[in-house]
Amino acid sequence: MKHTISSTELEMCHEDFHCAFSVSETNVFRIHVQMTPHGVTSVEAGALGQSYAVPVGNFHAAPIRQRGIGANSAGMPREASVELSPDSGNFFLHSARGSCLSASGDELRLQVHAAGGGALNELRFWRGEKGVEIRWSIGSADRFYGLGERSGFLDKRGRSYLMWNTDEPFHHELRDPLYQSVPFVIHCSNADDLPPSAIGLFLDDPGRSVFDLGESDPTSAVIRTERNEAVLYLFPDEKPFDVTAAYTNLTGRHELPPRWALGFQQCRYSYYPDSRVLEIADEFRRRGIPCDVIYLDIHYMDGYRVFTWDPERFPDPHALITRLHEKGVVGAASCLV
Repeated sequence: MKHTISSTELEMCHEDFHCAFSVSETNVFRIHVQMTPHGVTSVEAGALGQSYAVPVGNFHAAPIRQRGIGANSAGMPREASVELSPDSGNFFLHSARGSCLSASGDELRLQVHAAGGGALNELRFWRGEKGVEIRWSIGSADRFYGLGERSGFLDKRGRSYLMWNTDEPFHHELRDPLYQSVPFVIHCSNADDLPPSAIGLFLDDPGRSVFDLGESDPTSAVIRTERNEAVLYLFPDEKPFDVTAAYTNLTGRHELPPRWALGFQQCRYSYYPDSRVLEIADEFRRRGIPCDVIYLDIHYMDGYRVFTWDPERFPDPHALITRLHEKGVVGAASCLV
């Protein structure tokens, strides 16, 4: 296997794939793998292009210096290092904060070690039926969290989740997908011989993908894409809170919401016409129940077209909102916005 090291990236070339590794100054690993096309197996065989999720400049790849296998080096601040053995194909990519990404042999088989001792084992990339498959091993006591708005339980282990938004009217713990897809999962390791650790995995791909978290095989987790390449970010840390902080630092954080949005909000399907909305507001005030926002659903629209108002049900939206403000209801919004 051919290795190339630039100032901030380690590349591996094989007849079946090309892979580039880098690590940020804030301890985030980035893996970009491209499978060599063997016929048309992917819905898109071209480059991923600019990220839809990571703003330009948010991932600062740390400068990399090379040292021999087993060499002793404390590393400079903000500097990563590589131990490379060209004969065996082994390499170790160290972050400046003590985490490590390692590979052995000619296969794309990786290990991720957090500074506190936790690890992600047997992380492998290969060609799937439609695109790239990313697989890693999981212990019997390991747990998974994340993936955005999902039905079911807090621990996502034992099920598969489809990243493909849909308007699902029947909500219960076994329904998937729902309205939102966030291809970010936190793997919490609870091995007996290691301290607890959390490692986040973020698939930077806006297309259809599947996170199989031990459903097909209780000893493995799998991410399946529909592209011939994949970009995966890894966040090794000791606590889920720190992993989440690193993820939001990469993808961006929300501005503080307006003050009224922190108040009591009333939402259901659906209030119409405008007289019914005012009746609801009056009832909250009469009963002494706090209410700062009333949501409307699709029935305020003209023919269910966004950015429109039904001229019969809501003939004067401005007057309606003015009267709600007079009653202390400072927000009126659509459930779809």
